Amino acid sequence: MKLKCPWLKWLIFPALLFLFASCSSISYFCDAIKGHFEILNKAEPIDEVISREATPPHLKKTLINIRQAREFAVLELLLPANGSYFRYADIGRKCVTWNVIATEEFSVVPEEWCFPVAGCVSYKGFFNPRDAKNFASDLQERGLDTCIVGAAAYSTLGWFEDPILSTMIYRRESDYVNVLFHELAHQKLYVKNDTAFNEAFATSVAEEGIRRWFARTGDVEAYEEYLISRQRSRKFNALILRARDKLKSLYNQKTSPEVMRRQKVEIFQQLQTDYSELKKQWDGDARYDAWMAKRLNNAHLALVATYNDIVPIFRLMIQQSDGNLKSFYDRAAFISSQPYEKRHQVLKQIYAQREKWKPVPTAFSP
Repeated sequence: MKLKCPWLKWLIFPALLFLFASCSSISYFCDAIKGHFEILNKAEPIDEVISREATPPHLKKTLINIRQAREFAVLELLLPANGSYFRYADIGRKCVTWNVIATEEFSVVPEEWCFPVAGCVSYKGFFNPRDAKNFASDLQERGLDTCIVGAAAYSTLGWFEDPILSTMIYRRESDYVNVLFHELAHQKLYVKNDTAFNEAFATSVAEEGIRRWFARTGDVEAYEEYLISRQRSRKFNALILRARDKLKSLYNQKTSPEVMRRQKVEIFQQLQTDYSELKKQWDGDARYDAWMAKRLNNAHLALVATYNDIVPIFRLMIQQSDGNLKSFYDRAAFISSQPYEKRHQVLKQIYAQREKWKPVPTAFSP
């Protein structure tokens, strides 16, 4: 439903919090509203930032590209034509939010937290890193595995006009264009209570968007650099998912906690060894070293799985659409309308037919 008066959203949104939130969570929601207000208050029209003499040349160039990519997203990718991403906010920190992911000690299934608009998701976000650490500490005291991951962006799903954030301004063009397309895809289609579906859909749309973007700009070198980076990310994710599957099999065995703890440690040790072998193929690329240097646990692996588990299915669906994104969106929307179990059953059936479909080679093939 479109609101005739945009200011009504500021009244409705807090009201929803009191309708659906428990007393213990009202403080959290109030902090979230405050954090979002602070960001919106810093947002300025992109054109004004670009025209300002004091704006650094790199930022000007990036914002010009983002402005063009925003138009491209509407015309070529059929993503929402609304007021999002026409303003820029320098928020003065490395991350916009810090997300807490948690699992039981012997589980790779992430805990979920439920919210009035977004439904239930596999993480809980905080605008203040201290609050994220305190929340994670409370969960650890309950015996849960936890991890905290900083986020460059988040989507209000079209409720508000989201700005471009300084945290989204990466060195490589493919990175900031990817974030833009990903967040707009969330506004195109979002299913309550299904984080894996939402992230896989947005990731696949962003990948296809980047392919088409570079096909338009003709920057072959930048696209080839992106492909190398994406291939390495896929191999790393596959490594993590294999370790996750090993842990899942272990936890399904009805062995003693002592045995599972010992074997759990062994699986994570093997993951470190496998990563060292994989990295030898990467010409010194150490992008995942800091992540692997952490004290990894179930929650870290659950995070990767949430964002990557079913992405190949959506990639396949895009191939099957023969380049017709409207057809792809319609199909994804129909699948999303099914009950959760039916929805994922349909997705598995689509992937089971993958050998019948081969990508059509183009100058900018994925």
